[in-house]
Amino acid sequence: MTGNVFQTTDTISPERLNWISNILKYYCTKLYPESLHHVPKIPTPLFYLFITGDALYSLLDRRCFHQWEILLSLPPVLCICSQKELRLRGLSIEPLRMKYPDQIITVPVRSESSPDPYWDKFLEITAKDSDAIGVLHIDSPYMYRNSQYTIDLLNTAVSREVSPELYAYLDGIHVTHRDQRPTDFESVSNSLEMLFAKARNIGLEPLMFACSRCATSRGYSTFRNPKGKIISACTIAPVKIRNLDQFISRFRKEHPIVSSSSFAVQITKERRYPRIKPQKPVDPPPLVVLVTQSPYGTETTFGAISFAIACAHHGIPTSVIFIEDGIYTVAGNHVWGDREKGFNMQEIVEATADMNNLEYYSYIPSFQQRGLVSTYAMKHVQPLDAQELALVLFHSPATVESRFQRVIFF
Repeated sequence: MTGNVFQTTDTISPERLNWISNILKYYCTKLYPESLHHVPKIPTPLFYLFITGDALYSLLDRRCFHQWEILLSLPPVLCICSQKELRLRGLSIEPLRMKYPDQIITVPVRSESSPDPYWDKFLEITAKDSDAIGVLHIDSPYMYRNSQYTIDLLNTAVSREVSPELYAYLDGIHVTHRDQRPTDFESVSNSLEMLFAKARNIGLEPLMFACSRCATSRGYSTFRNPKGKIISACTIAPVKIRNLDQFISRFRKEHPIVSSSSFAVQITKERRYPRIKPQKPVDPPPLVVLVTQSPYGTETTFGAISFAIACAHHGIPTSVIFIEDGIYTVAGNHVWGDREKGFNMQEIVEATADMNNLEYYSYIPSFQQRGLVSTYAMKHVQPLDAQELALVLFHSPATVESRFQRVIFF
């Protein structure tokens, strides 16, 4: 990975853009203050913002204009947009691009037969020296366009001879269902089967995992073979239904792993001169899980915390940050009825707060914007202001030696 990367296909709210601009101001003013000099003597790692899908609307949203001006005034920040997705939505960002010609790049459209140039540019930055790239996919197909972006990214990876890996989680399980025959869209499951076959044919090692808990709850697990592995007649052949722990083991590796919104951040411990032979890190990359949704409307918050707990259990230093609507998880006092079936999210947090490799945080400005100033967080959840959020994202735990940190949005 050459630089730091934020990529998103999801809608960017003014609130999200605000805290992103705050952490990038910290990046420039505290970590690399020389980046603000007209002629910096020390090169600053670039911070790439890959924007596509519904995230593109934020570039024209008047509510977001001030924050984009702040971001694009920071010299290390480059914003890379998909021209194909801009055309699809009938959007033009030429006025903004003319104002910031060195910092906004629109990737042109190529022929349909060639790899997607937007994802090709993304892989050029994130997977230049990697032999694999993984996607944590949590959205169902057709209801969300994210499944198509996942296929475009993984197909582009294969064209670059990078092994594709899919980790289907929560409603992402549905992309693996066999015999999909949508009348108005390309079949996602067929595309995944062709992707897997193409990768195998050129000597790559593709992986497609589905979480067994999520699969079982959605009716995918039909029986177990003599070795205890779950077999399903519902999924396409390349997909293996496995315990969450098994595909979490891939998160211990150093290859890029993304989701519909994610960061890959180079870790800053202290400023040093480059070594002739850099020490090879032995620790798995730390993980930050950003919980951005309310706790009970969907399974997302439960899935995020379960995922974080599993990562911590496997020795991955994991931080959970409740931010945006995610702060409702730790606000107030949740009372779950005796006859109701489900989980009280606050009880899960309390029960796992002293777990090794796991820390819980909440973002103070998200409380303030919602009028919850008097209840910043639960007892075992550490409140963070804007600068402390940046510290968590850009610095790893003191004992961890790793080159970068992953940040996944739920």
